[in-house]
Amino acid sequence: MIEFWTIVTEINNHLKKGKRKRYTICTIGQTDNVKRTLFEKCNLPLEGSWYIFRNVKDAKLARSIVEYFVRRGMKRYSNLRFKGATTVFCYARKVNKSRLS
Repeated sequence: MIEFWTIVTEINNHLKKGKRKRYTICTIGQTDNVKRTLFEKCNLPLEGSWYIFRNVKDAKLARSIVEYFVRRGMKRYSNLRFKGATTVFCYARKVNKSRLS
């Protein structure tokens, strides 16, 4: 399970680097086409977006990484078409500070 913890650590480090302190503002999922999913389906802007994605060895590992973060509060990007996909992605939209109070 070294790859599992490596990916989890990379996502957590990316969260810290991007000053995302809470899992609840993030969405995580798996896909077979990360560019289409992030920039077309999720409508993230090409410039200034916060995201990370990692290719993993199989869909079972991708699902276990997604489940790990969902259990900790991330929102799940659900699209059953990607059930067998091997790319894990995570993104966060800009947070409106007035809505955090």
